[in-house]
Amino acid sequence: MRMDVNIPGGNIPSFTGIHLASLLAPNSHLAQYNPPASPTPPFDEYNSVQASYHVEVPPDRAWGGPQKDRTVTGLIGVVTRQESLFAICEITITDSRETVVDFTTSYWLESLTLVSRAPKERDRAMAVFWPFSTLVWGLIGLALLLIGPVSFVLNWLLSTYLDLEAKYTLASSSFNLFRSLVNQGNRLVSRGSPLRFVFLFWYLFCYNIYAMYSGTLTAYLAIPTFEPPIDSLTDLPMAARDGFTIGTLKASSTEHLFRYADSGIYKEVWSLFDPVKSLLPTPDEGFDKVLAEKFVLINSEMNGKIRATVRGRDKYHFGRDTFYPHAYGIACNSGAPFRPKFDILLSWITEAGLIRRWAQEQINLVKGDVTGRSEETGGGASYALTLNHLQAAFFLVLGGFGLSVGALLLENLLVYFRK
Repeated sequence: MRMDVNIPGGNIPSFTGIHLASLLAPNSHLAQYNPPASPTPPFDEYNSVQASYHVEVPPDRAWGGPQKDRTVTGLIGVVTRQESLFAICEITITDSRETVVDFTTSYWLESLTLVSRAPKERDRAMAVFWPFSTLVWGLIGLALLLIGPVSFVLNWLLSTYLDLEAKYTLASSSFNLFRSLVNQGNRLVSRGSPLRFVFLFWYLFCYNIYAMYSGTLTAYLAIPTFEPPIDSLTDLPMAARDGFTIGTLKASSTEHLFRYADSGIYKEVWSLFDPVKSLLPTPDEGFDKVLAEKFVLINSEMNGKIRATVRGRDKYHFGRDTFYPHAYGIACNSGAPFRPKFDILLSWITEAGLIRRWAQEQINLVKGDVTGRSEETGGGASYALTLNHLQAAFFLVLGGFGLSVGALLLENLLVYFRK
């Protein structure tokens, strides 16, 4: 079949009178139609090459590629077996695929990203405990347990051997130093330098703890805090420990990237994949799982943002770090005579910026009325603290009352049995 045409000013590719059997993966966001019911795809407006064509979907509905058993799956397999002349959609150019098909020049550079549900605002019921970590709270409690006996022993030594102090009880020492921690002052008086030094540095400790606690708590209550987002591959091990499933599309270049990684972060991430739940047949299923359960989808960025826009962009979080830049190309039969002409056309439309323009048009098309929606923000307005912010403070008071009642009952029992 001849496909050459001479036009003044140079050789411009033409496919006049040629019928092209093309292939499109249903997982592509471009395949939002049913080929049998609509044999003419919605991109006829760009068919300036004057060729007739029809579009098919691979039987296994996957991108595919060479396998270890020497078979070739998906649309790459269909092109390899020359059941179709070429395949066009978001096909990543990989070394393994280039062994069985010929790719055109790349027309789009894409990256992978992590798609997870949008972080939810943290429940503020226990906000009074947020300023410090569990370890810091534990160390503060340990310091409180030790400072009372330390001051009591020093007071006993100074009063017994140097006659410099009035004797204090252990309970009195412990309680007054606790008062210092909560900014209520210390009623103990000391004339001995050793005990004064203990008090001095304890006051400095209490000042730092009080200042950092009050400042951090104010920030937590004034600014909404959210669950930690999943922004990079290094966040995935922690996400997996928190119950998230890591997944991607089955028989895709992304699966191949992680499955056959020999070392590094890709191999570590592959070890987190669940053999049953992680590999999905379609990206739509992945985006549904992200909202329905704890699931992180590894997907191409543009494809993901289009699908997220359809479902509600504010429901999803896209990782801040993208990775694995990869190029898209058209997969053609090996030695296909029309591939050089595709290369010329792709070079022209890429250099003219048409690919990026069409991509933006596709995004705007699926946005619909989403662009008209305004996100609800605080707008800088101030608001009063509610019970939701300070529940823990009231829980502490109720807990103290409960312990007091328990102590009263215990003391009554002890007095009763002593009689």
